[in-house]
Amino acid sequence: KPGLELSAAVKPNILDARTTFHQDWVRWLNQGLVDYVCLMSYTPYLNKVLKRTISRVKEPQRVIIGLAGYCLSPRQIREQVQLVNNSPFSGISFFSYESIKKNPVYLQALLP
Repeated sequence: KPGLELSAAVKPNILDARTTFHQDWVRWLNQGLVDYVCLMSYTPYLNKVLKRTISRVKEPQRVIIGLAGYCLSPRQIREQVQLVNNSPFSGISFFSYESIKKNPVYLQALLP
């Protein structure tokens, strides 16, 4: 359909994504086969993921960074939000809503 955007939620480790999960998302993105990807970067080591991704994709603004409230502290979430906000990536998605809803401290960490 004209005007329809195609996206994919993908694993952040580029080699594992391709070989284990059949997600050749760097190629998909760089060849325009998808409009954007949501990187499921549920890790305390987000800086490494961002650097690796920036070095491989032609248009980092077509990458949304997925963060996870269930495996990080509110302080870590706040730091990761700042890290992404200071990067060329287009935005942030949070997983999962339930983990944020159950603990208001997470929501407070996300607010300016």
